[in-house]
Amino acid sequence: MDDRSGIRTWEWALGLLGLAAAIALHWLPDLPLCAFKASTGLDCPTCGTTRSVYALLHGHFALAWRYNPTGYLVAFFVAHRAALQVPGPPRWKAALAAPVWNHAMIGALVAFGLDHFIGQFLR
Repeated sequence: MDDRSGIRTWEWALGLLGLAAAIALHWLPDLPLCAFKASTGLDCPTCGTTRSVYALLHGHFALAWRYNPTGYLVAFFVAHRAALQVPGPPRWKAALAAPVWNHAMIGALVAFGLDHFIGQFLR
């Protein structure tokens, strides 16, 4: 269900859940940030993605790639979703909204994440 601003109800719910998690982490500092790393000692497939996006936004492209190549996909996904919100010609928006983009991004995210995860065994 869409509201008047075009943001879906589940997007609002996901945003509120993220905000609640951030607030909970602030008041519960003893929780591990990554349960996977805390339990296995290994980096999870998304470890370093936040640092990667931060480095990308500051123009440190090689550093972003070293942190986690998945950061490039996250930045592309955010830019893609933002572009869909910009008013434009229907043909342009239809090309960007094609399901192939979502499938390609999910596939690439899984591939990059697995590569990052498996790569730590080969170092």
